[in-house]
Amino acid sequence: MSDRLPREGLAAAGLLVLDALLRLVAGGSYPGATFLLLVACGISLPPFLPRELDSPSLRLAVLPALALGSFAILLISVSIVGIPLTELSIRLAVLGLVALLAVVAGVRGRHNPGQRSSRSVRKEGLAIAVLAGVFCLSLAAGWDVVEPFPPPGSDWGYYLLHADEIEAQGSLAPDNPYGVGEVRTLGSYPGIGTIYGSLRILDGVSSESLAVGLAVAVALTPLAMYAAVGALWGVGAGLLAALAYAVAPIHLEPLYWHGLATTLGLLFLPLVLLALGLGYRGRRDPPVVGLLGFSLAAVAAMHSVSAGLVAVLLALLLLGDVLGGLVTRAGVRSWWQGGMAKPVLSGIAAGCVLGAGVIVHLRQQAAELGSPVSYLFYDSDWLDTATLEYYFSWPFLGLAAASLVLVLRNRDSRRDRALGAVAALVLSAILVSQLWRIQVAFEYRRVVYYTAPALAILIGVAVARMRPRWLWVAGYAVVVAYIAHTSIGFRLPERVLEGRDERSETVDTLRELRIVLGEAESGERALVVADGCLGVRIPYLVQWPTTIAFEDWQVGFTKLVPEARTAKAVLRGGAEGRRVADELGVRYVLVDPRCTPNVEADLAGTTVFQGDELLIVELPKPA
Repeated sequence: MSDRLPREGLAAAGLLVLDALLRLVAGGSYPGATFLLLVACGISLPPFLPRELDSPSLRLAVLPALALGSFAILLISVSIVGIPLTELSIRLAVLGLVALLAVVAGVRGRHNPGQRSSRSVRKEGLAIAVLAGVFCLSLAAGWDVVEPFPPPGSDWGYYLLHADEIEAQGSLAPDNPYGVGEVRTLGSYPGIGTIYGSLRILDGVSSESLAVGLAVAVALTPLAMYAAVGALWGVGAGLLAALAYAVAPIHLEPLYWHGLATTLGLLFLPLVLLALGLGYRGRRDPPVVGLLGFSLAAVAAMHSVSAGLVAVLLALLLLGDVLGGLVTRAGVRSWWQGGMAKPVLSGIAAGCVLGAGVIVHLRQQAAELGSPVSYLFYDSDWLDTATLEYYFSWPFLGLAAASLVLVLRNRDSRRDRALGAVAALVLSAILVSQLWRIQVAFEYRRVVYYTAPALAILIGVAVARMRPRWLWVAGYAVVVAYIAHTSIGFRLPERVLEGRDERSETVDTLRELRIVLGEAESGERALVVADGCLGVRIPYLVQWPTTIAFEDWQVGFTKLVPEARTAKAVLRGGAEGRRVADELGVRYVLVDPRCTPNVEADLAGTTVFQGDELLIVELPKPA
């Protein structure tokens, strides 16, 4: 059997057997089940990867992205055909995927025997050790921010509520039991839903414990950076790029508003660049096309905004390839065979096939949400020195600028076509930031997240190619240490070991409010109104029908605007606000007093709780 099946398939099968045994022993859900299934999916895919990734450190680095992406695409496809997500359906789906991949890999292996990497054990061991250190640094930095519960921001409430309802309803687009407006389904981030939902279904963990998932996601992104840069420019460049990205302030910034979808979208961006870079170097074989298609499907599953920017990137590459063919006056046949259009279009086609379920889910979600709101609701004049310093820091930008100069001065780097994909990413981000000029709605400042990987790649490539290497690496280490001091702080180990202060009383107060509302008499006013700063935390913690006073740019879609504006009318108070509150049956108004002051006087209500982060006002019964 081992002669017919690849060792990766046998290892994946062993993990599935282990999962079945642990499930039998536990008699139900058990912690670690989802992890075993994720690893089983991930280790089944290396036989299909480009040979540039055929080394232990690179395969280890790319494994998390392979696992999360394949698991998400698989379960979205299962859910979209109407199969409920249960313990049985999830396990059977993974079993089917692992078996299929093992058989196909076995057939391919007989016809295309691979060559194992010849890199030294010592070099690979050192790379893995450094990579583990980068991962631990990022994980500790993330953990320091998100623990203890609740983490900063409010978006975590959406992810955790979504996970609870997936477990309860078995669907990636479940009904929101606490929704009030026209749109009452959850499911904007199906890829995250597959992972968090599986953790609720298979592992039986509480949704509250999933809030640390962002810290794990933040720790995984430098690994993908290493995989892409290491495969294209060598292990040294990969490690330098991964470390630079790990300490960059923009890498950690999503921790403060719980940008989980953005972070997971960025996890797959380096793999897109890797596939494109290999294409620029003349690699057009099925593994490269398959990697591009897989990465496109995975980024769409995790974060549609990131997928939109990647779409602009691909369109820009295709346009550049067409213009290049016209300038050189190449024949159609030679242009098609030698240009980037063929691998890019093939990768897009592969992505559409692999991600067919993802596409259907996103189209259904878009139809329910309606068209985007006007571009006028977004800030187009956001770029200034303070913003650059906040997202990147001047030391990081200085290091990136110096690296760009070094790359441009190096003849080999200037001739390296793989860097064209990196340049195209930066240009795509610039173009997207200017979409307001053609009245296309986008949260324009988000482009900073997609320029950061490009800058980190430049840093890694530049430093690794300079001679004498030890001198340049020493200078790099000093600058990176200073950046880490400003973005993370050298007291990180002490902070993580000691832990932060206990959570605020806000969470306990909101859960007490849930009990009060649950004891209300049937038919009594029970609707809750929250301001945008508290956001989706309220329906998750209070577990009661809630309407939230988001700004138009925060909701993003036209069908969500009326509910948000109605809630804002209540918070404005006065006679009109009290009238709207009476019509809706609002009993409690919950606001962050730092965002929404004077609400008690404006609504003539009674304060039942007042803290630094939460104010609860009970409205009088209508006359």
